[in-house]
Amino acid sequence: MEKVLKNNSEGKVSMEREEREEREEEGEEKKKKLKLERDSGDSGGGVSKGVVSDKDRKKYVSQRDYELLKFCFDQYFLSRKQIGQWLKLKSNISSEKALAIITKRVMNFLLKSHFLAAQKASVLKCQEVYCVTKDGFLLLMDCGLLPDFASYVIIDKEKINHDSATTDIRLVWEEIAKIESWTSDRLLRTDDNDHIPDAEMVYYSAKKNQSYTFAIEVELSQKSQERYRRKFESYQASSFSWVFYFALCSKLQGKLLEYSKGVTNKVFVCTIKDFLQKKSEAVLVSNAEQMVIGSRFLQEAKHAQRE
Repeated sequence: MEKVLKNNSEGKVSMEREEREEREEEGEEKKKKLKLERDSGDSGGGVSKGVVSDKDRKKYVSQRDYELLKFCFDQYFLSRKQIGQWLKLKSNISSEKALAIITKRVMNFLLKSHFLAAQKASVLKCQEVYCVTKDGFLLLMDCGLLPDFASYVIIDKEKINHDSATTDIRLVWEEIAKIESWTSDRLLRTDDNDHIPDAEMVYYSAKKNQSYTFAIEVELSQKSQERYRRKFESYQASSFSWVFYFALCSKLQGKLLEYSKGVTNKVFVCTIKDFLQKKSEAVLVSNAEQMVIGSRFLQEAKHAQRE
């Protein structure tokens, strides 16, 4: 009987917390909507809508909005599902219903403010993807969230599957490990280096009180052995601690290990499917060892919490 009462009590607390989250989020969104309506000359009473100035649009952009736009720019584009996953990671939201409401409201605001735009993406499972507009890009530049060399580019349809997979992989890394920073390839192309990874991930080890830099490569198709040899030689001579390859299939995983043997000891490989499904239980394999992600990275997080 005590156990039943305890479970009922916990369930009630959970429902109350979800309802509170929804009310708080709804209150903030209503305030933002009323301010926008007032500044645009639309009070809901039949007054014709005016044009919201750039200054007024920027005034209502929250810190979360800035961070989401920056994330979207880094990854080239996001699906609605990826936006929801990012919001869940960055917010204390436990309810899926509340998450869906918040995702819709955040997206509506950024779309109506013309900082985010929808584009058709028939090659992906989703109908549309969302990318930062020129106005959104200028907003990020004005706030100093992008380096001076950053440039606005449209989606490369030839790479859309690759870029979407890279975003999925980043979201999992940020969920399971203490990532200090993640820099996408579009912000790494600043020198004459021929071998720029898809991303650069910096991980902080609390146990060793040291940061480590890893290269992230997402491989959807097999290249020539000579091309891999040159790339692996470059990585072996680089300052990267390890190079994590995420391969489309196990056959490609085997080829990457075969071609890296005797060239570099920095390359670890996992299939994309295994990493996205198993997350902390996924295994990264090199020619010398196997690395269970949870054992290597989550133990570090637990150690940091104890300290």
